[in-house]
Amino acid sequence: MGMTTITVNLSERLNEYLERKVRTGLYKSKDEIIIESLREKVLNELKKEIAERGITRESFEELRKEAGGDIAREIFGKTI
Repeated sequence: MGMTTITVNLSERLNEYLERKVRTGLYKSKDEIIIESLREKVLNELKKEIAERGITRESFEELRKEAGGDIAREIFGKTI
């Protein structure tokens, strides 16, 4: 999966938050924090949509098999 570079304008407060997190050593870069946050946001939206549609785990697995691949890998670039 290729990567795209974007520019994001953050408030000073958010930038300081990211810098603090990187300094703790939990993250290698600000990018890593932002990517993880976006993945969590997308995952939460998917979970909400699945719940709203009444999709069961079994029917989701069936859809995943029909799609012929690992949906999480396709969406997030890794297995969740």
